[in-house]
Amino acid sequence: MQRFYKITDIEWDTEGEEVNLPTKVQVDIMVDEDDDIDDMLASRLSDDYGWTVNSFHYEDVTPTHDEKSKVLAGLASMLRDSISCTKPRKGDDSFFFDDDFGGTWKLSIEPVS
Repeated sequence: MQRFYKITDIEWDTEGEEVNLPTKVQVDIMVDEDDDIDDMLASRLSDDYGWTVNSFHYEDVTPTHDEKSKVLAGLASMLRDSISCTKPRKGDDSFFFDDDFGGTWKLSIEPVS
């Protein structure tokens, strides 16, 4: 399952070098129930920035199904004049739209920062 994490208070192991690295970032990773989130986030930071970390704090900021549905409903109402919206499928966080040319579009929401 894809999860989104806000990572803060990052202390980097720069081996004494003066480098400009972030102290907070937001990332998304695919996780399973038995995954070690601390290790996965440390690996992700190392992969993204090329340095290992000594410590950090994190918070799961993955939107809930209700939060996604509210955002999608608001977008659907803004788009109503140009396209028709069908109801989302049960268990799916996406809306499906039919355009005036016979096409179908899928709209899904993911946090960007």
